[in-house]
Amino acid sequence: MSKPAAWWQRPFASAQRQARAGDRNTVPSPISYGPYQLLQRIGGGTTHDVYLARRTSDLAELILKTLPSSKTNELNRRRFERESLVMSQLVRSNYFAKFIDSGFAEDGSLFLAMEKVEGQTLWDVMKQSKPLADRCVLSILKQLAHGLVELHGLGYIHGDLAPKNAVLLGEKVKLIDLGLTRPVASMQDGTNDRELASGTPAFMSPEACSGEVNFHPTRDIYSFGCLAYFLLTAQPPLVGATTIEICWKQIHEQPIPLSQRNSSHMAAQLEDLIMGCLEKNPADRPQSLHGFTELAE
Repeated sequence: MSKPAAWWQRPFASAQRQARAGDRNTVPSPISYGPYQLLQRIGGGTTHDVYLARRTSDLAELILKTLPSSKTNELNRRRFERESLVMSQLVRSNYFAKFIDSGFAEDGSLFLAMEKVEGQTLWDVMKQSKPLADRCVLSILKQLAHGLVELHGLGYIHGDLAPKNAVLLGEKVKLIDLGLTRPVASMQDGTNDRELASGTPAFMSPEACSGEVNFHPTRDIYSFGCLAYFLLTAQPPLVGATTIEICWKQIHEQPIPLSQRNSSHMAAQLEDLIMGCLEKNPADRPQSLHGFTELAE
């Protein structure tokens, strides 16, 4: 009997990925939702629904994230409104899915309209047998670093930086899903215990795994280190069979040095920077990602 895949190896659910892959639930007939028509449900969960939709004015396809009134509570509403606000502030950025619109439907549901990003998530790209060229990896890291520097400059962290939330479009990369973004500070914006430990465990910082009340860019910087390590080795720095095991390792266990997993020249060049991002103590990590934005390709 084959051994089941480790938790981190299982397919990630991504609304944008499902929209591209064709894993959809077709709406029997287009349903109007404010100025949009819902075409197909492509994702969602216990708190929200995500649809492929089109704008009625010009029939342009887009992604519509909705928070039905039946699923609305204080926490869900705050997260949804925060995501809409942050996306609207990043509308000129080249590194995030473009904000289009947000508001209320007639039934009181909240909606967030964003561009349909055409490409593959980094998770999907890394599942392919052919490894990425060193130059491609470096370009991806620089673009992600630029995006996070922009986001942190606005006073927010991403909160769930992982391969499922970054889409490769040719040579360009865009970050998607700001559903777990938070303001930089301790317990700002009414954050409560249910928001403290959330994200993708294989890419979460030790302080996120332990539920510490401190939202600082160094959380994203640790996740960035995990993602960089993943792109260079095709495996996160710390893996396990369960979420609890992975989180325990994030808090207590040191990852194998990058050079022992990848002997390429680029890995050696970047090892100190990446392993520095993976320090357990946030104070020992780089306090920004400017060092990655300035790397020569």
